[in-house]
Amino acid sequence: MDAKREEVKWLVQTLEQLTSDCDDPQSMKEHSNLEELVARYKGLVPTIEMTIIKSDVYSKCYNYRREAKEVSKKSINTERKFDLLFHVGVQPAKES
Repeated sequence: MDAKREEVKWLVQTLEQLTSDCDDPQSMKEHSNLEELVARYKGLVPTIEMTIIKSDVYSKCYNYRREAKEVSKKSINTERKFDLLFHVGVQPAKES
């Protein structure tokens, strides 16, 4: 977000340089336009920050879920191999 603040400062400075040769009404209009844009941006900052936080949390949740599924599959496969290897839970055939 600091980079964005620097960009806003740069915009203001650039506008100052560009409008230094303009007549006052045009200069004032451009300053007003820039102020409106900066105000809109500042209004969006909380939403942007919340979106970044939520995206980070969702990403971590997705990765955790994926890793948990992988561990679960490995655990199930290991249990099946163990059962096959040691015949756990297999009932012997009854002799008649």
